[in-house]
Amino acid sequence: MSDRWFQCEVPRPDAERRLVCLPHAGGSAAYFRGWGERLADFEVRAVRYPGRAERIAEPAAQDMIVLGDELAEALVPLADRSLVLLGHSLGAVLALETARALESRGIEVAHLFASGSRNAPLPEPEPFDDDPEAVAAHLLKLGGTDAELAADPWFRELVLPYVIGDGRMFHAYPNPPEPDRRPVRAARAARRPLLPDRRAALRPGERAVRHRIRVLIKEDAVTAVLSAPPPPFDPELAGPIRRILAGMPGPLTPELFADRRARSAAGRLTDEQIRRGGSFEIEECLVPGPPGAPKVPVLICRPTGVSGPRPVIYHTHGGGMVAGTHRSVELADDLDRAEELRLAVVAVDYRLAPEHPDPAPIEDCYAGLVWLAGNAAELGIDASRIVVSGNSAGGCLAAGLSLLSRDRGGPEVFGQMLQCPMLDDRCAAPSQAQLDRVGLWDGASNLTGWQALLGERRGGTEVSPYTAPARAVHVDGLAPAYIDVGSVEALRDEAVAYATRIWQAGGEAELLVWSGAFHSFDEWVPDAVVSGTARRARLDWLRRLLAR
Repeated sequence: MSDRWFQCEVPRPDAERRLVCLPHAGGSAAYFRGWGERLADFEVRAVRYPGRAERIAEPAAQDMIVLGDELAEALVPLADRSLVLLGHSLGAVLALETARALESRGIEVAHLFASGSRNAPLPEPEPFDDDPEAVAAHLLKLGGTDAELAADPWFRELVLPYVIGDGRMFHAYPNPPEPDRRPVRAARAARRPLLPDRRAALRPGERAVRHRIRVLIKEDAVTAVLSAPPPPFDPELAGPIRRILAGMPGPLTPELFADRRARSAAGRLTDEQIRRGGSFEIEECLVPGPPGAPKVPVLICRPTGVSGPRPVIYHTHGGGMVAGTHRSVELADDLDRAEELRLAVVAVDYRLAPEHPDPAPIEDCYAGLVWLAGNAAELGIDASRIVVSGNSAGGCLAAGLSLLSRDRGGPEVFGQMLQCPMLDDRCAAPSQAQLDRVGLWDGASNLTGWQALLGERRGGTEVSPYTAPARAVHVDGLAPAYIDVGSVEALRDEAVAYATRIWQAGGEAELLVWSGAFHSFDEWVPDAVVSGTARRARLDWLRRLLAR
């Protein structure tokens, strides 16, 4: 089925939603071949720009605003069902224009997804540097883009990434009179494309588009994820998460790092809270750090009234890589388990991003682990029974330590307890998009944390598996893992995938996905039934592990 504008492989009269796909410049309707079969809940239509048959390229006589208006008019008869727009590269700019044109006709787009790659080079003969400043200068040189437009923040935020991602746009017009002006005209329109989180910056007379817009950018490729509604919260957690979010600014941005650090400091455990009425004796010391780096603070908590070397929990704190300390509130959970099983706890205080980017955090944690194993006898600790444990960013570091110690021939890790772990800097799992603005540590916050740690390397090819454990090629030969995560958090799918890969490699992993739970739910709502169940499951796993 096809007409002047659309190609549709599988008509679905009963489908409640239509997905309208706008490929990149020079792409083809075949780019979406097979989508109609795979997405059974949608009727999928690929846009065919008039005049180029199967080839998808910008028509020479149209700019994005006019073309978006024409496409919107063609979509009006199809608006009897919920419309979802997906645009890639230059198609993303057109998708934004089409959504606004539909809105002006009283038709609201249910979802709008935009994608574009950052690092596809512009074609020869012009040399190309993918630095935004260099690209802006390149546009000025080519003509059709004036200096005022090149400096416009909306141009830099929404249009420039597409220019960088699809260099062919400059050569897509067959002998156009103004070949370089049309791709950026959308940014000059009176109705500027605005992201929802920019509403506070609206200029007089402007208003934000109401649609959900997702711009998912990776270094080597880009995927726009069509997300379903999020799973429902557990009834005991739904009210608390609303109150928590109402009192905490978010999602996380660099401007909020100080806020998160202040909150962590306010919840810092005191000596008395850690001693627990005499259950532990505590000591703080500085241990040798990585070569050329400062010494690393560690907190040693030894159980009282026991004899002989004790197993130890090596605690790596959370905080999204940008906040937290070795006395943060989640240390209490490891102390609970240690008190029950009469274990020692050693907590490491690693340097934080972005002031100390990768590999500082993982190398600090590894230095602390090496010191712990080397001084185990003096500390009354069994060096053969070290369990690494962490929540969120701490879970990432615990998983990274297991890989790093295996590959460097370092201290033996007896077990790894990974609670709602950050594992993948690429932030491309379906749950990342589905929960982009949902829950406590949503997809947007996760992206910010990784960006702070890795900077421009995030999502690229130069990221170590010790930093982002999902990158590991080999996950065999690792200590038994306990992995748990909530069903309503952005980290869900990467945790499930990591456990699956361990099983496929012949390893041990216990995976629990807590239905209706958000990130770190048991810390925030400790009296909920699911929170108590999760705490017992972690304790029981640790008890079984140490009984070997």
